[in-house]
Amino acid sequence: MASSGLKHDVNLSLEGDYDSSLLITGVTGNGKSTLCNFLCCSKTAFEAHSGFASVTAKSAAAIITMQSKRIKLIDTPGFCDDFETEEEHMKEFGEALVLASKGVNAIGLVISAKARYTSNEANTIQSMTEFHEMWSHMFIIFTNAGSLGDNDQERAKQLEDSIKQDRCPSSLKDLIHKVNKRYILIESVKPTGDPEAYYQLKTEQLNTMIAKMNEANNNRVYTNALFRRAKEIIDKLIEEKEKEEKELVSKMEEAKLDAEKIKENMKTATLSKQQIGIITKKREDLEKENEIKRTQTMLQTLTEVRQKSLEKENVQNEVQKRRLEKQAIEKETNEKLEEQRKRKIRQEAQTEAMEKLNELLVNERRINEELQGKRNRKWYKVLVKKTTGKDCVIQ
Repeated sequence: MASSGLKHDVNLSLEGDYDSSLLITGVTGNGKSTLCNFLCCSKTAFEAHSGFASVTAKSAAAIITMQSKRIKLIDTPGFCDDFETEEEHMKEFGEALVLASKGVNAIGLVISAKARYTSNEANTIQSMTEFHEMWSHMFIIFTNAGSLGDNDQERAKQLEDSIKQDRCPSSLKDLIHKVNKRYILIESVKPTGDPEAYYQLKTEQLNTMIAKMNEANNNRVYTNALFRRAKEIIDKLIEEKEKEEKELVSKMEEAKLDAEKIKENMKTATLSKQQIGIITKKREDLEKENEIKRTQTMLQTLTEVRQKSLEKENVQNEVQKRRLEKQAIEKETNEKLEEQRKRKIRQEAQTEAMEKLNELLVNERRINEELQGKRNRKWYKVLVKKTTGKDCVIQ
């Protein structure tokens, strides 16, 4: 294993006990495996390279020590892996859960801070997280944090400001809201400053996040309902198969006893045609019964496959229904906001017109009063001159 220069306890053999487990997941190309290698202080513990093609085709795990806590770190295949079907991805995700024998304490959803958060990525994350019921155990890890600034404080402020801006995708804002604003920024490729200090800071933040997740979930680990149901079906099939095997063994024992009796009888006397017919009939009945059981097993398997297909179709229909409902709500909200904006513009225009009308009325009243005053002064002068014969000067 190639070392990155940091001293750290890494156990890739998965032997030994651990305190908590952290499952790393996300869309292909966002740096999941690179992040895991950073936490392992290694360049090759988890296979990784830059690009949009998925390298992690199988889940992998390692036990590491972060701030005196032993953590089982699990890397999973990417959500947008073009090289496998959705059923294979579901199966692989279930195997990833098996790697955490005690269950998963926290799920880190990896999103690249330097890449654009597309609608395709948002839809993929939405479908997968809702299908696996992850929200209560999930937080976001923004990788490639170096693109946001030179140090951790600048990066955190830049990310917070970007989220508040209108150009930030609403789907990303909704995702951050769904995980209760739980997120961490990590530059796993080229950490700035002292690598050891940066590593200690990030592992301390991750440890704190895992502790918060445990507290928020009352120390209940993550389990997926789909795999719980699958386990129940498998356990039931195993139980039925064991029962069939016991019955088959019992009948084989009976047939063996019958054969021994026949052998014993053959020593003392020749079998009658009736006895031979009975033995032949028992053998034929046993063969028919075995054939019926094989047919029933085949039918049951086909029924289960059909049931799983229907469950998947129902899930997809439900996701599509929720997406359409959300779009309808957004459309209705936008229409209401537009109507409120137009109403506000009309009210402002009416208010402005009333103010101008009142101003005109006040000016008209003032002009009328001035004219009336002039007329009164003129008639007073005329009256005084007629009465006294002298001109009157009005101050």
